[in-house]
Amino acid sequence: MDILTPKQARFLSKLGERLRSDGVNVSYTTRNYYESERMLRLLGIRATVLGRWGGNMLEKALFSARRTEDYVKLLAEMKPNLVFTFGSPEAARASFGLGIPHMMANDSPHAEAVMRLTIPLSKKLFAPWVIPKAAWIGFGIPEGDVVQYRGLDQAAWMKELKIADSGARPKDRLSVIYRPEEFKAAYVGNQEPSSARVVGQTLDILRTKLGRKVTLVVLGRYGHSSMYHRLLGSSVRIPRGPVDGIEQLRIASTFLGCGGTMTGEAALSGALTISLSPRPNAIERFLMREKLVFQPSSARDIADLILAFYEDDEKSRQLRERASALLRKMEDPTEKICEFLLKWKS
Repeated sequence: MDILTPKQARFLSKLGERLRSDGVNVSYTTRNYYESERMLRLLGIRATVLGRWGGNMLEKALFSARRTEDYVKLLAEMKPNLVFTFGSPEAARASFGLGIPHMMANDSPHAEAVMRLTIPLSKKLFAPWVIPKAAWIGFGIPEGDVVQYRGLDQAAWMKELKIADSGARPKDRLSVIYRPEEFKAAYVGNQEPSSARVVGQTLDILRTKLGRKVTLVVLGRYGHSSMYHRLLGSSVRIPRGPVDGIEQLRIASTFLGCGGTMTGEAALSGALTISLSPRPNAIERFLMREKLVFQPSSARDIADLILAFYEDDEKSRQLRERASALLRKMEDPTEKICEFLLKWKS
């Protein structure tokens, strides 16, 4: 299993645990990347490091080519029965070249570059049911090879945590978490998060109303702490070292995000979850229909919504109840994938 991001670390470690409990020999690989490395440390996962993450288009192309070579050498030595990823171009290409089956799970058809490089080389694709099969078929996989599960990927680790059932968040302060978009990803291609502007405006409005009661915690990407202080002010909190976003959500009343994994985690935890995405993905649209994610159109509207929930315990309670009820109904994706792989193996 190849782990490239924190979300993949959570998902694939859970899948690996299930497979190991059924006697399957599971090995992990990863790349040299700040985001993944700190999550692997938090989860206590040992993985073979192959190659590194690239921050611009030239680096992405060069580092991916070199990593593919390393992956070919590793697989040729290990000779596994299966390579399973969340959409790793290098693992997919290496396994295909050696005639080793590659399967993948994914919930991000909007990441077109990765999908083009992995789905055509995959025997099976596992995905949430809220994403129509048509979204995947165009990348070159037969409809019959798309296996859907009735749960979001976050359910794999959120179901056992029961954050939404743990009661109200602390009320003495308004704690807001901001998780910027993957602005250096191939499908975005920026050097700074464009969402920071509206977050800064929202913060100013909230502090005019509540003063020092407002805390903004930035769970940044790529380790650029100085950039976030420049964009949002020196008073914002930027945790140092490995941080478990789930633990942060236990005390935060509000989450501001851009459609990534933490948006789903926040929504299913019962926190007020606000999407800053200009084009919401399928997961966000589903959570909006369930009234667990909101998308106000301006900084003023965002601030008004945050204050409305902060000042009304009943609104917050109802939100937690909706989140808890939805999560209970969801299928654990790793359980379904594990059952499929064990039957496939036999």
